[in-house]
Amino acid sequence: MAAESDLALQIGRSLKLPLDASTLAGSGTKNVTAWQLFIQALALDPDFARVHTELGEEALQKHLKTGRDAQSAAALMIPHLETALRIDPRLALAHGRMATATGPHRPWV
Repeated sequence: MAAESDLALQIGRSLKLPLDASTLAGSGTKNVTAWQLFIQALALDPDFARVHTELGEEALQKHLKTGRDAQSAAALMIPHLETALRIDPRLALAHGRMATATGPHRPWV
């Protein structure tokens, strides 16, 4: 499990998702292992559309907590959602989150 943990840390860093208390606070878990497994899922299956969708949501949540402008939130969120939709064009959750990211009623505008 140590090698898998190291892999999760590397992937998390490359996605700019550090495994610290501030990341976990917005992720829906306080369990570092659970977060590592989430990131490992992407390492094991880069075409796991749902994980890409959730990473887009994580980017939005970070935006809302840090007070960045809407353009920087979209710049972080949209690439993950585009990847998810490229992988699975029928994934309703990704479509909904894309509407949130690009629609006229963005919660952060």
